[in-house]
Amino acid sequence: MTFQYLAVLGVLIALSVAGYLTFLAVTVTQEGRAAEVNVAGRQRMLSQQIAFFAWRLVHAEAPEDIENARHEVRVAADLMESSHEALINGDPRTGLPGNPSPEVSSLYFGPAQFVDRRLRDYVSEARALANLPTKKLAMKHELPRLSALSQRANSLVPQLDSIVRQYQLEDEERAVLLTRIGTIGLVLTLGVLAYSGLLVFRPLVRRVEVEMEDLDVAQERYTLAMQGTNEGLWDWDIETDEVYLSPRLRSIFQIDENKPVLTGEDWLSTIHPADRREYLSALRAHLKGDTPFFTSEHRIVREGGAVWIRERGLALRSEDGQCYRMAGSVGDITERRRNHEELRLAASVFANSPQGIMITDPDGIIVNVNPAFTDITGYTKDEVLGDTPAVLSSGRHDAAFYRQMWETLDHERHWTGEVWNRHKSGKVYAERLEITVLTDDEGKVVSYIGQFTDITQIKQDEERLAETARELARKNVELEDAVVQANEANRAKSEFLAAMSHELRTPLNAVIGFSEAMLTEIFGPVGDDRYAGYLKNIRESGRHLLDVINDILDVSKVEAGKIELAEEPVDVSRCIESALRLIHERADGEGISVNADIPEDLPAMQADERRLKQVLLNLLSNSIKFTNPGGSVKVTAAATETYGLSITVADSGIGIAEEDLARVLTPFTQVDSQLARKYDGTGLGLPLTKGLVEAHGGKMSIKSKLGEGTQVTVHFPPQRVIFSANYEI
Repeated sequence: MTFQYLAVLGVLIALSVAGYLTFLAVTVTQEGRAAEVNVAGRQRMLSQQIAFFAWRLVHAEAPEDIENARHEVRVAADLMESSHEALINGDPRTGLPGNPSPEVSSLYFGPAQFVDRRLRDYVSEARALANLPTKKLAMKHELPRLSALSQRANSLVPQLDSIVRQYQLEDEERAVLLTRIGTIGLVLTLGVLAYSGLLVFRPLVRRVEVEMEDLDVAQERYTLAMQGTNEGLWDWDIETDEVYLSPRLRSIFQIDENKPVLTGEDWLSTIHPADRREYLSALRAHLKGDTPFFTSEHRIVREGGAVWIRERGLALRSEDGQCYRMAGSVGDITERRRNHEELRLAASVFANSPQGIMITDPDGIIVNVNPAFTDITGYTKDEVLGDTPAVLSSGRHDAAFYRQMWETLDHERHWTGEVWNRHKSGKVYAERLEITVLTDDEGKVVSYIGQFTDITQIKQDEERLAETARELARKNVELEDAVVQANEANRAKSEFLAAMSHELRTPLNAVIGFSEAMLTEIFGPVGDDRYAGYLKNIRESGRHLLDVINDILDVSKVEAGKIELAEEPVDVSRCIESALRLIHERADGEGISVNADIPEDLPAMQADERRLKQVLLNLLSNSIKFTNPGGSVKVTAAATETYGLSITVADSGIGIAEEDLARVLTPFTQVDSQLARKYDGTGLGLPLTKGLVEAHGGKMSIKSKLGEGTQVTVHFPPQRVIFSANYEI
């Protein structure tokens, strides 16, 4: 029993070992053949992916989209080529045995199919398209080339399907063989498998687990890649009118996850009504073969409002050209369109803003300016790019000004103020400048944006307004002075009328009274000595009236500039002496001493002698009138070739207050109306004297102190003085 048991056990062990080895060999072979089926199927998928990615490459617009599509074409082409080489020559890493069967080889290399050459040409054409320059791709001149590539893909797919079916057929035949061997091995090794089953199947189970894990990782990578592009996939079976939607696409369309398949009508209902006609037009054009690829940007209607999507697709055609399937992708471009619109609006504002705009990098280097910058500064964009804003500096601001500006920017990220800059022509202009600091999420400075407006005209207008305000203030002062003067003139007029009333009525009353006394012979027949006194009073009163009237007429002529001078050489000394004799009696009567200090060689002067004597008499009369008894009046004179001739009349009279000096030179004005009644006069003496002196080209000045006296000097220019040869200067 023991021997038989051992023999049977030995046979069972041998059979088990042989069966195991046979099973293992067939299993390994079967795994290789299964890998061949998978790789062949992947070749078919890659041929379609290459066509799809090539379509995206040719139709991409943005440079980043072109580069992404270029990369996808190259990767798919490399995968397809490496898969083909592995099927033909084998690949230990993937378990591909190589050396395809004669049936498969005939499909690859036979004259009827020649798939090997077509596949390699297809890959080469795809790579050539991917290597085209970006600029050439952007011009959309490669659409015919893309159409040819699509046709190659359509013709290559059925041939690859034949190879896949051949691999599947051979795999099924080997599966039958494996089943037979397995049945025999199972009968022979049933006992051994009871002890060694775990040792045989455990590695296989583990390998399957590893492959399943690898499959999950690959699926996860694919899902992440599709999510990264923000796109979902769709697959439309035209014959059944069913549209398969990927999870990402259902998320974009907000379609229930439990509804992965839609009908064509359901799909069309998601498109915004305003975009539906254009969408159908593009779809029909592609299905008819008018366009190599389908592309559309439109809105879809979903809960919460419409969103913009970009849809791209490619139709698969049978050998007779009929479309039986179409697949593509959809991406949500709402944010991209919004950003594009915001960028377009910002660019429009930048280009059309009436304000000058200057953008610098964090180091203050100018990177962009708008057209208004050139209009205001005179510098073109090319002239300032790479430079700093210091190119505009006028030199009017010191270091402290800029230090305060940068301190404000560092702390508040914003600064506004007025700056004086220099135009390219050298002209300095004023601008209202606003600087804003742009930072990233971490607070790091990205750029500085300066916006400015030329306010030179505003500053000039402000200065003119300020000057106008100052002028108005001056005018107001002048107006106030004019009002004061008008009031003063009105008061002077009233005082003048009162004075004239007194000055005219007093002599007229005397003339009338004395005349009536003589006519009525109040003292008897005319001839009485008292009538002679009346006649004298009548004469003096008449002369006084004549003098007043003459003074009024002379003042009027002076103010009108119509005074006429009868000029001739005048002996000034003799003229002064004559005036002194005329007022001597009056001065003695008032108890006032009058003295003169006149040089013996005082030169003559070209003047109107009557007017000069009138000047002297007015000054002397005023001095005597306003000097109290016991006072004194003194006349002095001097002459030089440089300064001309001057005559001074000084008295020890009542004097004039400083604030009244200007008033005494106003016609018909006396300092005090009560004083005028004490001291008779019309207030015409000094104004008339000043006018007569100025008519001779001279000047009159007054110095006076209240209670101490007054000094009046008339000065005549040197061109009027006639110097004798022996006059000592």
